Amino acid sequence: MRGYLTERQTWAISPVLAFHALEFDVMERPWTVCLVYANIDSTSDETGDEILYAIKDALWHDAKFTSLYMNNTSYTGPLQEAVLTFTNTFELLYAGYNVTFKGNRPQVWVLYAEPFATGKDFWEMDEAEKAVRTYISKKEFFVDGAKVVCERRTCVTCKTTTHHSEECPFRKANGWNGPTMGVNQTIEALSKKNAEEKQSPGPSRRRR
Repeated sequence: MRGYLTERQTWAISPVLAFHALEFDVMERPWTVCLVYANIDSTSDETGDEILYAIKDALWHDAKFTSLYMNNTSYTGPLQEAVLTFTNTFELLYAGYNVTFKGNRPQVWVLYAEPFATGKDFWEMDEAEKAVRTYISKKEFFVDGAKVVCERRTCVTCKTTTHHSEECPFRKANGWNGPTMGVNQTIEALSKKNAEEKQSPGPSRRRR
């Protein structure tokens, strides 16, 4: 069934509504904080560690961030311990591409962090979670004099925050070339059928 769905790819259910079936990555990380732009030549693990440490260190010494974090969580321990506990969950991964940003072509990295609200508290803490992550996404950091800029961006295609639209895996899916041939005819036929059913007297003849 999965193979059939991903092979067909495009399914239209009305003149204006369609959906696309693609294989998904079970290792996808859902807890994105923001994208990180670094004007640094290296993309090694060591470089990633240096960028990540710069981010953590700046937040450890950011009184405004500490206050924001404490005001938006139920953590009752010491201030520095609270921030340390949160930043210890950070992970930075190279996104694999460069992007044009303010006249430069920086590398793109993705910063992840586990949520500080879980279980039934997650939805209650959603706005607080967003406030903390938004604050981080507006920060600038420095690694050996090189500026590292954060930005929270949503892909216009798949609505996730892990990449730019031009790097969306949806658009890069194997064999994906847009809607499959004949989809417009399918939409028109379905639209015509729906219109005829609405105009026909008596109960609907659809099987249920």
